[in-house]
Amino acid sequence: MDISPFFSTSTETEYTKLIRNFFNDTRTSIRENGLISTKLAENDTPSNTFSASTGSNGLRKSVIQQGIIQVAVENPEDFDIVVKHPNLFTAIIGTLARQFDYFACIRNPLSVLASWNTLDLPLNDGHAPAAEKVDPMLKIRLSSLCDRHDRQVSLLNWYFEKYKSHLEPDRIIKYEDVISTNGDILNRITRLHSDDSPTLNSRNTNNLYNKSLMEELASRLLSTGGAFLEFYNENDIQGVMDQF
Repeated sequence: MDISPFFSTSTETEYTKLIRNFFNDTRTSIRENGLISTKLAENDTPSNTFSASTGSNGLRKSVIQQGIIQVAVENPEDFDIVVKHPNLFTAIIGTLARQFDYFACIRNPLSVLASWNTLDLPLNDGHAPAAEKVDPMLKIRLSSLCDRHDRQVSLLNWYFEKYKSHLEPDRIIKYEDVISTNGDILNRITRLHSDDSPTLNSRNTNNLYNKSLMEELASRLLSTGGAFLEFYNENDIQGVMDQF
């Protein structure tokens, strides 16, 4: 979805209209042509949007580009479309959670920070440009912090604060539960219509993560505290370190 129109408006009505139009246009394209615009890697939908190894700068680069794929639906009049945009959709959650079936997928905060520090993205520097453009208070909040890891922790807490404030518990799905149920918990969002559940493996202790940095980040998380502790306690955070 082209998100640039969201940056030139700030009204709930316009936000809702932009998303409804995207849903409607996508449904029409599927029904009439069997085509959908999505993010692709090597002409296929990827399981991970970043490279499995680091580049010369020590970071993982995005491996995706926008493309068109052919899709087939069993019933052209009855199918679900799910759109994901963690930064933008979190920034305007107050509007979207009232207008749409809104779900958030959260993950152990230590693993989130460890992942951010491997990515060639603004998140690595503790920024989320799309969110900051529509949430001026977030931009002020992050700009007040000089240390990038402090910004990362503050940004992480911003996500958890938003979900805690605007979503019922059954609308918040833990990554760890996705793994342990082999994806079955995602049936809260939409029926998967599959008799064969995949075997999923956790990447919370990805070998690309820097262990010494994770120790520092764990200490920083626990000393700072915040909304993430409503979902993951100290034992959960320490547990990730213990798995290493």
